[in-house]
Amino acid sequence: MTVDLRLAAIAASAVLLVASGCSSPAPREEPCRPARLAKARPAAPRVAAPAAPSCEVAFDVKDVPVSEVMDLIARRAGKNIVCEPDIEDRVTLSLHDISWRDAVDFVAERTHCEVSTVHGVLYVTQPPRVTIQTLPGF
Repeated sequence: MTVDLRLAAIAASAVLLVASGCSSPAPREEPCRPARLAKARPAAPRVAAPAAPSCEVAFDVKDVPVSEVMDLIARRAGKNIVCEPDIEDRVTLSLHDISWRDAVDFVAERTHCEVSTVHGVLYVTQPPRVTIQTLPGF
């Protein structure tokens, strides 16, 4: 009976996460236990599903390093974002009611960074900037 209630709570959580458009790590499964025969009990009270991490972010920053902005987004959205330490760009922006992923992409685009995903972790990197100089006489 207890295992059935836990499975029902896990299923309800999954439905709420899918409906909200957010993803979260899969809950740990409990090991199988032999069923016990028990007297009939009244139905257990409904348990509210845990709240999903916020999928929208809002913040105002002024002259803040890209790595700090990405860290802010990661903490508010409950996601894993790793920023390359060589990125020295700073941003000033005000974003409100924007999805966490759109915020990451917006900041990356404005700072000429690239975002890639490996095993569910977002990596923010900045390709080297190339300067072309012409030599005198050519």
